[in-house]
Amino acid sequence: MEVRALRLSYCFQVQKINQDRGSIEYPLLDNDQALFCVFDGHGPQGEKISDFCSREVGGLLEANPARLQRDTKRFLGECIVALSNLID
Repeated sequence: MEVRALRLSYCFQVQKINQDRGSIEYPLLDNDQALFCVFDGHGPQGEKISDFCSREVGGLLEANPARLQRDTKRFLGECIVALSNLID
């Protein structure tokens, strides 16, 4: 089976609020790359923070494809900092 596009966020349902979120971005940068993320929420409203991050991280990365391809590790770190600044 060929997958052409996939965007998935999943939340496990348990008795207490599960604050963990995961996301898959495929394709990333219109090619065969994929981004798999897990966000481990903690504290008051941690589920809202991890949900926000799972929805926004792919867009931040794809906003600057040249940087993502040239210096993936550094750019990913900068995007995580940018997510934190958007939350504050």
